[in-house]
Amino acid sequence: MSKRFLNWLILTIRTVALIPGKVNFTQLSRYGGRTAKTFASNFKTSVDWMKVNIGMAQDCFGPADDMAVAIDPSFISKSGSLTYGIGRFWSGVAQRVKRGLEIMAIGAISLSKHTCVMLGAVQYRAQNEAVDGVMAGFWGKCF
Repeated sequence: MSKRFLNWLILTIRTVALIPGKVNFTQLSRYGGRTAKTFASNFKTSVDWMKVNIGMAQDCFGPADDMAVAIDPSFISKSGSLTYGIGRFWSGVAQRVKRGLEIMAIGAISLSKHTCVMLGAVQYRAQNEAVDGVMAGFWGKCF
């Protein structure tokens, strides 16, 4: 990731935190000090978020920390017939199968600092296949 893009990303994250209400390119330009076209063009560039999150985890934890990977499947209650990936999944809170969505969150845990950094999340289809085969190549990108 280039330094220019990293500076833009930090500016965008800070600006989104400042904006009251709806966030769009006009609001980003008003509060962020750049043109709406600048924000829009930078949103078009592809970012390897896994690499960004792993870099943040390494910066947060340090090279000498013992790390572990945590996986947390989570159920999201959702109704409707047009929602992508909707199906019947196990809800640990309700202790039964419910209609909704399921995501699997993956995080890196520092055992010495008792801190977790989110690495990524994958939404599952009702047939329990990872969307776009993300999980197939996930571990190869991670470590």
